[in-house]
Amino acid sequence: MPELGQSQSPFAVSAGIKVSEASAEGAVAVLELTEQHCNSQGTIHGGVIFTLADQAFGAAENAGARGFVAMEMHIRFLRPATPGQRLMATSHRLHQGRNTAFYEIEVRDEANRLIAFVTATGHAAGMAPTS
Repeated sequence: MPELGQSQSPFAVSAGIKVSEASAEGAVAVLELTEQHCNSQGTIHGGVIFTLADQAFGAAENAGARGFVAMEMHIRFLRPATPGQRLMATSHRLHQGRNTAFYEIEVRDEANRLIAFVTATGHAAGMAPTS
């Protein structure tokens, strides 16, 4: 199993995302939101929320012995997030097959309000995760 630092992509690190827990069963990724994460409306850009969810998904699916890649993800944005909030994405594995894994990811704010809900499918890439 990779170290927590190894479950972080350089892109996610540059966005300020930190993985606080990671196992094949699920992972937790957090992000402190700033003005830099905003869209032109002054709320947090959907791509930032998607990236946070994707990091929680990727950290979990790559915590095992086999490397996985995202095959499909579907996000539902339920409410806006704003600068100054702390978002937490929690992934949970629903099913693990021989070559695919299915996860759900909830993105919540510090008041535990659901910001976005994601379903994701991963495919075994046949390689070990790298740092």
